[in-house]
Amino acid sequence: MKSTEENRSCSVLLAEDSKINQKLMVLMLGKLGVQPSIANNGIQAVEVALEKRFDLILMDMHMPGMDGLEATKQIRAALGDSSPSIVALTADVVQTSIDQALRNGIDAYLTKPISMDMLRECIEKYG
Repeated sequence: MKSTEENRSCSVLLAEDSKINQKLMVLMLGKLGVQPSIANNGIQAVEVALEKRFDLILMDMHMPGMDGLEATKQIRAALGDSSPSIVALTADVVQTSIDQALRNGIDAYLTKPISMDMLRECIEKYG
């Protein structure tokens, strides 16, 4: 397990349109020693991901303007092999949605509500 000090070097982009979910995730990530950058929608996620190097993107799948799946496709297309890990954050637990996300560039799938243990494991594995 990475220490809190090691997690501070993990660069995370949180793409989430809900202000409440943003605040919750920032608090949870903070407890793990991670201070994320924030994108309020898929369009911003793509812009920010192309401006700064991230180790991990936590991507909400259902956002206005551009959903997480399309944002993931655009990030992967632009960054290729230098793309960060992208983990879906969603309440959608339908297997066809999960399969579609994994086929289209998502590395892993975390369902909301997210526990500290799930988030810690995600940071350790993908961050």
